[in-house]
Amino acid sequence: MRYISTILLFIISLNSFCQWEQTSGPITSIEIYDIALKDSTLFTSTPCGSFISENSGSSWRPINFVPFYASAIFHDTLYLGGQDVIQKAFRVNNEWQFKYDDLNSSFLTLDKVTDLYSDDSLLYCSSLLSGFLYTDDGKNWKSFNNELPKDARLHHPNITYYTYDSYAVDGNTDYIFIGTKNGIYRSQKINLNWIPKNNNLISSKIDAILCKDSVVFMSTKNKIYKSNDNGENWLLSDSILPENRIKKLELIKDTIFAISDNQGLLTSANLGVTWEFINPGLNNINLNCIINFNNTYFLGCEDGVYKNLSSSEKTSRNIVCSRIVDLEKNDSCIAAVNFLNVFLSSDNGTTWTNSTDSIPFRWMVSITNVNNKLFFSGEVFPYEFSNNYIEDGINPFWAKTTYLKSYGDPYGVRSNGQMMIAFSDDKLFITENNGLIWTDISPPSGVFVCNNFNDVLFVNNEIYIANCGYGDLAKTSNYGLTWQVINNGINTEILSLRECNGIIFAASYSHLYKSIDLGLTWQICDKDLPMTIYPGNYYIQDFASNNRYCFLCYNNKVFASNDMGNSWSNISLGLPDLPDYEGGGSLLIKDNLLFFGTNNFGVWNRNINDIVLGSSSKKFTDDIKVYPNPAENIVYFQTLGRDNIKQIDIFDYTGVLIKSSLINGNKLNIGDIPKGIYLLKIYADNNNLRFAKIIKTN
Repeated sequence: MRYISTILLFIISLNSFCQWEQTSGPITSIEIYDIALKDSTLFTSTPCGSFISENSGSSWRPINFVPFYASAIFHDTLYLGGQDVIQKAFRVNNEWQFKYDDLNSSFLTLDKVTDLYSDDSLLYCSSLLSGFLYTDDGKNWKSFNNELPKDARLHHPNITYYTYDSYAVDGNTDYIFIGTKNGIYRSQKINLNWIPKNNNLISSKIDAILCKDSVVFMSTKNKIYKSNDNGENWLLSDSILPENRIKKLELIKDTIFAISDNQGLLTSANLGVTWEFINPGLNNINLNCIINFNNTYFLGCEDGVYKNLSSSEKTSRNIVCSRIVDLEKNDSCIAAVNFLNVFLSSDNGTTWTNSTDSIPFRWMVSITNVNNKLFFSGEVFPYEFSNNYIEDGINPFWAKTTYLKSYGDPYGVRSNGQMMIAFSDDKLFITENNGLIWTDISPPSGVFVCNNFNDVLFVNNEIYIANCGYGDLAKTSNYGLTWQVINNGINTEILSLRECNGIIFAASYSHLYKSIDLGLTWQICDKDLPMTIYPGNYYIQDFASNNRYCFLCYNNKVFASNDMGNSWSNISLGLPDLPDYEGGGSLLIKDNLLFFGTNNFGVWNRNINDIVLGSSSKKFTDDIKVYPNPAENIVYFQTLGRDNIKQIDIFDYTGVLIKSSLINGNKLNIGDIPKGIYLLKIYADNNNLRFAKIIKTN
């Protein structure tokens, strides 16, 4: 019996390592803010976060949802400057790890890193509000803004603070230069003392600075200036069209690259004596950055990453920024809603089409299937003069169904397959003819303490509503003629309602409830879920089910249950680091694929047939770290909780127990077992049981 159960556990363990895969969209024309390079890895920054490529740009994967705008290598660590934060990127056991440090925790508002520069002893930073900062350890930042231009701002209650608009920083052996809104300033490195160096210049914002020994270049608006004497005197070196701007100056292999917003690349191979344009066949020449890796140039522009200056090739595969708020399907396609548009895919996410690009919506939040037609609700732009209206269609054509008077928010739409309901604020409408005629079935005012809908569920001929306020949960079985309060066992505000295999689930911030009797009674079923007692954005967003599983998702995690919601297992392994703020998190099952619409990085999927869940006492959790993995001799263990590891059993792929060791500390010697793949059965305090997979290399 132990042999059989161990084999089963090992299979479960392997399945728990099955990865999610990112689909190719929906949105793939993504602006690139910056590109950095460290240890043959390319890093790039987008509005939704950061990505890396370890195959020379052939494909990318998201690493976190923090964009960066400048980069520098200091003491063999890559520093990425973002919005009020600096990321430190470094390898641990051949995996990239990131640590985040606040730029200046004393500031009363968000700051932004505009540029980074390093030498052997210090890392320097220019920022939008904090001005000039420097550090000798990459952690403790000091500011020095004496004599730099500043603005006094009043922060309630009656607190005056100063902001320094600094946009660029660079240096050479002796000096540091910083670009401000009122020109360029210079300081000796050994004794900081800012002095304006704007001889022959009009006082204006400095966008970029580049130092090459005592030769200094800087750009302001559409002009490039050059100084041969460390900034004492400046001469115009070149300029572009007046309506354009030069954003960055980079020195690569003795060639200066001036990056402009609408005129491509301006280059000089002779330190600014002459300049020439290079426009390497880009559809979009609004450039932001350039880098050279293995003699290949990579350019970041308004619609992605390109490589090669002679014939640019787009190389942005898997750079996807989409906040998906709803997913739906019909027989021909799946649909993804990202607030502004509805994207359709007929090949399970391999390709996507924006089906609403020409429709002037401000936002949309939901989509549903009625009689194999897709219906979505949108709000016409501009908001002040708008009414909500519903559209239906099959890829790629949409036909307007009806206008519904706006009550503030765009309508949510739900369906039981044949009929559709639309709800907004305290209004609920139903249609039996695909939206041609709508009937108001809203509950009478005064029935509930708070009459605004958080969510609505339509199952068979029953409609369930969750109102704002504590315990305001009700249903109607006669399409709104009468309403029945069904909050028996619930004493908190319900935020979402869904049905899985005949079970009604109701989620609040702090609890997940289920009802097996159509809402008459409720019981809590969230002991394996990360619930919170604090109101916020982190709550269960969506559910999906087939005949084997119920799935639920938060903004950033997915869980599965095979026992009617009594226990849940985290199946998020392989998903990127996702934010837990509002806007995103949706599930859809099509064929054998589970689709997860994220709130940052588009749509992901995984094969449901590869998911095998154990019983509630045999969980594969993500709260234990085993490293290094693969390993040769010693492996270390770290639990994210406070459990102490007591014993570890090692099984081979056939389920045979290879080794059993008592643990004193957090490490285990595996040097005496053959190379291969093994299952670790980990015993901790209070009989907590965990499982992990380890690869032995030699």
